[in-house]
Amino acid sequence: MILGGNSIDATTRPREIYEELKSMIAELKMSGVERVFVSGIIERGQFPSWTGMNRQTFNKVRRAVNELLKKHLKQDYVDMGKRIRYPTHYDRDGVHPGVKEGGMIKLRSAVIASFSSTIPRSVVCRT
Repeated sequence: MILGGNSIDATTRPREIYEELKSMIAELKMSGVERVFVSGIIERGQFPSWTGMNRQTFNKVRRAVNELLKKHLKQDYVDMGKRIRYPTHYDRDGVHPGVKEGGMIKLRSAVIASFSSTIPRSVVCRT
């Protein structure tokens, strides 16, 4: 699961997001998915006015959610924020990793690097 920050607004509690994600992971596993890998929520720079958010508040919630996920998921958690940097790797919208900016390549590389010990080489696509 590659997480975004759309559920974060000015009234969000990190534990609520964490519990929702934990529930989704449990549901996937009950459906037969053997393992669920989850990326942390990465930074963003633009916020719709209806969210009442700013970068500082968003990052506070984002980091708290990521810490809960990291603690719960251990090896199945990936901190994408270590590889994808705002604003360097972001599209002009300030929200998504950009193609021209190299963000999508960084995203792909981060996924492959993070899971290389658990995914057989034959499964990893090379372009």
